[in-house]
Amino acid sequence: METRDASGAVGSSWTTADRITFAGVLHNPCDHDVTFTTLGTCLVATWEAIPDHYSIISSRHGVALGCGQDSTDWTVPAGESIEDTLQWWPLVQNTWTMTVTWADAASSSASATFDVTE
Repeated sequence: METRDASGAVGSSWTTADRITFAGVLHNPCDHDVTFTTLGTCLVATWEAIPDHYSIISSRHGVALGCGQDSTDWTVPAGESIEDTLQWWPLVQNTWTMTVTWADAASSSASATFDVTE
């Protein structure tokens, strides 16, 4: 799980003016390709951003993508990565935890924490 700015640079500290992209990244460190199947046509089933401190302005946000229902086989080449991304802004000032839930049968997930300042 990564957060990136508009240029694609990875970071963990942003301002409310930044256009943030969330990236769910699956890396294969093995010396052979890895294949797996998702229960739909998307790699990521849901994206969720949760602020450390709730308020009327800053609340929990979740997105379930409109994926097809056909099972999909994915292959991650040896030593490489595959990813799914979602642009998500604006975010208010807070410390956020972003969680992706993969669309695999186990509903595996990955999280990252990042800060948004004024």
